[in-house]
This record gives sequence, structure tokens and C-alpha cells, in this order.
Amino acid sequence: MDDNYIAYQSLVAARESATWAFWSMVGTFSGVLVGLFTIFYAARALSTWREQEKTKLKMDFKKSILALNYAVRAFPEEWSSTKVLAAQIAGPNHFNAIENEVLVAMDGFKNAWRDASDSWVMCESLFVKSVIPAKWCELEELAIKIQTGFNVKVQLLKVTEAIYTEHFIF
Repeated sequence: MDDNYIAYQSLVAARESATWAFWSMVGTFSGVLVGLFTIFYAARALSTWREQEKTKLKMDFKKSILALNYAVRAFPEEWSSTKVLAAQIAGPNHFNAIENEVLVAMDGFKNAWRDASDSWVMCESLFVKSVIPAKWCELEELAIKIQTGFNVKVQLLKVTEAIYTEHFIF
């Protein structure tokens, strides 16, 4: 074998090795690009999902406030806590229509209030830079008053309407 031929074959082998190395580099680089694209797309999907969950919590809160408003509307216009307490002590056979209506309304209010409170706990942090927390504090005070027998139906309706008419979802 000639020295030139051996040198030529070595050069050909080195060239083919370099070609394989080049295509391996291109494959690795494209794999890195695909990986980066996947990470970017996954982060974007996670961000979208997070925003979707926040919106869902806000919608649940708004629905619970609307249900609370309906529960407050179920109270009769005129009622007295004294009569309701007397009816509760006397037992279910001694209710008159207004006392019974108030007791049913009070039960509905307590259920709606529990749901609204649960929703508030879940999404309270979403309303930090809003007027909703101040309105919620006012609503809490009125809810305590109505549960202790004060007729604050009109004030409760105003506050619940002020909360659910606020544009905080979209």
C-alpha cells in the first residue's frame, strides 16, 4: 500500500466522521430546541390553567353572593326577632305564618351564608386591590345582625347587590 493512499483513506474517514459529528450536533441542537419549546408551552398552559381557576373561584363567589341575595329576599318585610324566638321556644305546632316564614327564611339564609363564606375564604386573596373586601366586612356585620334577630333586610340587599354588580370576573 502506498503512503498517499493510506493518507487519502484517513482523510476520507475523518471527513465522514466529521459529517456524522455534524449531523449528531444538528440532531442534539434540534432536540434542545424542541425541549425548550415544550417547557415554554407547558409554562404557558400552566399559567392559563391558573387564570382559569381564579376565574372559576370568582364566578363561584359571585354565584354564592347572588344566592345570598335571594335568601335575604325570602325574609318578609316586617318581622320581629322576639316573635321568632318565642316561636322557636314554643315549638313547631305554635308557629303562625309570619313566624314560620321567617324561620324558613333564616334557615335558607344560614345555608346561603355558609356557602358565601366558603367561597370568600377560597378567593379572598384575589380581591386584595379591590373594594370587595370592604363590602364583605360590611356584609359580615349585617349577617351577624340578621342572625341575632335584627331586621336589616334592606341593608343586606344593598350590600349584596353592590358586591355582585361589581365587575370583577372579566
